[in-house]
Amino acid sequence: MEIYITGKIVSKNKNYIILDNNGVGHLLYVVNTDNFIKGENRKIYIYHWENDFQRTTYGFENFRERILFEDLTTISGIGPKTALVFLTEGWEKGINYIAEGDWEEISKYPYISQKIARQIVFEFQNKYKKILLNLKTKDEKNENSPFKGEIGEYSTFESTVKLDKKVANELEDTLKILGFKKKQIDYAISSLEPNDNLEFLVEEAIKLISNAREFRNQA
Repeated sequence: MEIYITGKIVSKNKNYIILDNNGVGHLLYVVNTDNFIKGENRKIYIYHWENDFQRTTYGFENFRERILFEDLTTISGIGPKTALVFLTEGWEKGINYIAEGDWEEISKYPYISQKIARQIVFEFQNKYKKILLNLKTKDEKNENSPFKGEIGEYSTFESTVKLDKKVANELEDTLKILGFKKKQIDYAISSLEPNDNLEFLVEEAIKLISNAREFRNQA
């Protein structure tokens, strides 16, 4: 399962960018091409969309943007193009509307009816309430941390303590969305060192599951 791809942006137009990864060009449709600079090296989170007529790859700046996109496309009546439009005003605004149950604001987005907006809230309100609570808790924790400003984005604090319960729950929800089984998820969570960065933990969990001999033949 591909979660992200790294490479150099060699071209872009209004709707997509082309990323060169070891001599292979990948065309990625993105939310806003203005956020990508030609010539820069980037890690871009990806999602492959496929139906009977076409296969398209979508690119995202961060993992939460990808998760929201994937969630939206599970709703009947929302395709990938509508999901991208929903993300144009920022994933933060989108998940706030969902968490607050504000279907009226959601229905103001292009191509989203009131019926679909209500369905989005029904399906995902509790999930995004939990995510926002976790983000707030992490921000407060980082604000009070003696390491603030001294440690990089993917730092791991040495500790004998297992993952924070809220972090573990969020990681579990994310891995379920990605299609992993409970046994695989439990194995990864029990093996990971403490870290508050969800994207880093997801990447590490996927590596652990992929490298575990007992899971290699499992879907």
